[in-house]
Amino acid sequence: MSDLKEKNETMNQSAARIHVLLASNAPIGVVLRRGPSKRVATLLWDRRHDRFEMGQWLKGRIYERKCDLSPDGKHLIYFALDGKWDREAKGAYTAISRAPFLKALSLFAMGDTYHGGGIWDDDRTYWLNDGYGHTIVRESSEFQRSKREDRCPGFDCDWNDLYFRRLKKDGWERLHGQEGAAFSKAAGKGWNLIKAVLDDRDRYVLFHDESGEHISTSWEWAEIDNGNPVLGKRVVWAKAGELWCANMSGDGLDSQQRLYDFNPMTFEPIKAPY
Repeated sequence: MSDLKEKNETMNQSAARIHVLLASNAPIGVVLRRGPSKRVATLLWDRRHDRFEMGQWLKGRIYERKCDLSPDGKHLIYFALDGKWDREAKGAYTAISRAPFLKALSLFAMGDTYHGGGIWDDDRTYWLNDGYGHTIVRESSEFQRSKREDRCPGFDCDWNDLYFRRLKKDGWERLHGQEGAAFSKAAGKGWNLIKAVLDDRDRYVLFHDESGEHISTSWEWAEIDNGNPVLGKRVVWAKAGELWCANMSGDGLDSQQRLYDFNPMTFEPIKAPY
C-alpha cells in the first residue's frame, strides 16, 4: 500500500522546484531539486559544458536559503530537516558534504529550524549559523570554522539575514528605498537582474537602466553565470522544473535555451562514493 501511495504521489506531483548554488571560483553548480514536498535531490552542474551528474536524494527538506557552495565547488554546507528526532542529528541539522552528495563529513545537530546552515568564507573555512547552538556530532579536520563571532539576531535568521549575507558575498547589491528586500546584479547590455526576496520564494525582473524597460518573469531562481567559455556572460534561470539560459541583447533575452528538465526524476536510494 505504501508503494502504491508513493507511486500515485509521484504521478500527481506538480512541477519540481529548483534552486541552484553556483561556485564563485569554478564553473560548477549544485542543483537542489525538490518535489514531491518531502523529497529533494542534488545534482552537479558542469557549467563549462552544461552537463549534469546525479548526486543523492534525501527524504526530507533542504532549506535552500541556508545553504552555500564553496568557491572551488567541491564542498556543500546545507541545512536539512528529515524529522528523525530520535537520531543523532535530532531531525534537523547542518552538514558539510562533498558536492553534489549529501553524506556528512561534518555534522551538527540542531533539533529545530530556527537557525542552522552556514556560509563559506573560502574553500576550507566556513561560518556556522549557530544561533542557540548546534550539538557537534562529528567535525572533519578538512575544514575549520570561521573565528568570526557574529551571529544572526533573534529568529530573523530563520530565513532572511543568513540569505542576505550569502547574496552579498555572491555579488548582489542591496537596493535601498524599495518596499521589502530587493537586490540587483548587472546582466549585460544595460540590463540588470532584480531579485525581490519574499517570505516563501524569490521574484525576478529584468530592468534596463537607460530605457526603463522591464521584463517580468515567472522564474523561481535566477543568476548571472560566467562559467561557460562559449556563451560567455549569460542569464540562467529555473521555471516549472526546468533550467534555462540566454545571453542579453539590447532588446532583452537572446537565443533562449533549455539546459535540463528535472521533472521526470523520481526518488532512488543512492550511496555517496566516499
